[in-house]
Amino acid sequence: SNDDFIAFARAAIEDHVPESERPPEMMGRFLERLSYVTADAAQDAGWPGLAQALKPEADRIRVFYLAVGPDLFGPLCDKLGSYQLVTPRTRVVIEKPLGKSGASAKALNDSIGRVVSEPQVYRIDHYLGKETVQNLMALRFANALFEPVWNSAHIDHVQITVAETLGVEGRAGYYDTAGALRDMVQNHMLQLLCLVAMEPPTSTAANALRDEKLKVLKSLKPVAGDAVLDLLRERGLLPGPAPLEAARFVRQVRETASELVMTAMNFLGVPYRRGGTSADQGFDCSGFTRHVFEHSIGLVLPRRSHEQAQHAGLLPVRRDELKPGDLVFFNTMRRAFSHVGIYVGDGRFIHAPSSGGEVRVEDMRAAYWQKRFNGARRAEGAQPAAEATAPATAAAPAGRP
Repeated sequence: SNDDFIAFARAAIEDHVPESERPPEMMGRFLERLSYVTADAAQDAGWPGLAQALKPEADRIRVFYLAVGPDLFGPLCDKLGSYQLVTPRTRVVIEKPLGKSGASAKALNDSIGRVVSEPQVYRIDHYLGKETVQNLMALRFANALFEPVWNSAHIDHVQITVAETLGVEGRAGYYDTAGALRDMVQNHMLQLLCLVAMEPPTSTAANALRDEKLKVLKSLKPVAGDAVLDLLRERGLLPGPAPLEAARFVRQVRETASELVMTAMNFLGVPYRRGGTSADQGFDCSGFTRHVFEHSIGLVLPRRSHEQAQHAGLLPVRRDELKPGDLVFFNTMRRAFSHVGIYVGDGRFIHAPSSGGEVRVEDMRAAYWQKRFNGARRAEGAQPAAEATAPATAAAPAGRP
């Protein structure tokens, strides 16, 4: 009822606005302006009452905020038109998701455009109302410290992280049809990307901002196929004419491997460097395993491969017991345990060989590695994942370290 709605509004204001900022007379004047009318989005029920309530205020700005799913945007606009509620000063506000595809978004825009003109439509992203987001333009274009250096000559890369504590909560029905990609990436995160990367607009007018954002979006390279697989093949890490099998191998490693293996896979393609212990300077074989173990499970291994094989925190493992995340050792310099890598499943291991010059995945079943296998070790108390299975064609050709 109207009284219930006013009571609801009063309680919300009292919860969120300090008493010093809501004098009783001001509260009274505000609440007197509120009225509650119900209407059916698809039927005629309630619409004559809404039209009658708005009739005395025909010269006022009317803002219709459609806080509903996109499937109702068109029907609601049709009702606004059929009951002559649209005036030259009418505004229609809609939020994402604006359809589920390019075709549905176009159909949605067409259905709204039949009733109101384009300047009357406000497509908003509530994420842009966050104070930090609003400060981005001032930080970029009006800050004498940051403005001169906000460019590719001084910034190596930008990472945009949405770290939220809110989960699906009571929105399971919405997420079943929209999904996280539509809910976050195509709107909120792309808007942040535009604000971070766009050139200075000619003014703060909406069209000027839109034009610069559009330039950013048009400059993005489309992701075609398996981008990770393409990167590995581009670097020569997974060559071969069998993209489906290779993609399956990469996917299975991602899905079944432990955090330790996932950390290791992040360094594919890092150059070999004798004595190297970081991605910035490059890795040698034991520097690579030491770095991965320390940054994934917090275990600091000795610097040399033969020392790692003797480390008290590692337990010997037979070859037929190997699990992803185990250390595998080889005799490559006529000396036991002179080379080390990390088992990733399906008879393959990742390592930093001097031959080939970069971190890559190879097959332990190849003759060279089969002959030189020395043993394996597992971190005590570690929980390796179940072994992945993948076609043999996915691994890079064996090579001498």
